Amino acid sequence: MLGLGNLSINLFSLVNYPLLLQIFLFLLWFFFLKKFFRLNNKNSLFALILGILSWIALILSYMLHIFLFSFFYNYNIIILLEEIVKIIPCVLYIKKYNFNLRDSIGFGSLVALGFSFIENISYLSTIEGALFRGTISSLSHIIFTIISVYGVWISIRYKKQNWVLYLFLSFFLHWVYNFIITIYNNFKLS
Repeated sequence: MLGLGNLSINLFSLVNYPLLLQIFLFLLWFFFLKKFFRLNNKNSLFALILGILSWIALILSYMLHIFLFSFFYNYNIIILLEEIVKIIPCVLYIKKYNFNLRDSIGFGSLVALGFSFIENISYLSTIEGALFRGTISSLSHIIFTIISVYGVWISIRYKKQNWVLYLFLSFFLHWVYNFIITIYNNFKLS
């Protein structure tokens, strides 16, 4: 407690613990993925920045969607947009640098982590929420993006046009994940 005359401030109340926990979990994921996929610093940071920019692009497209189609809001469109904005930087990077599969998946994982980190911050309110979003939600985004990246890599490498199936699979799994979370939250509130 810091006392300044009649004004006293509890320094611990100024700390946003859910945000600190989210940052800590983000750093754990980042260093784990970077080491696991043996990515260099330049590619790792670039992937994170692209993931953050992907989330911003999602928000802008979401606002445009509401503006243009407010009479036809569809939660499925938002999930599909999330998967698309995460995969676009991966496609461009894989094509430009002709990554092998491990590097492609590693790059995609870090794009998903950057996306997830910013999305998680927008949902923070409690320590429990930060812990859940920083672990389960981040991992789910990484898995969904890995599926799409794998499909894109196969399509680029072997000139097959089956990447849409992998994008659909990641969309479907994302939908199932969101559905389970929604059901859980509805039962928890009742």
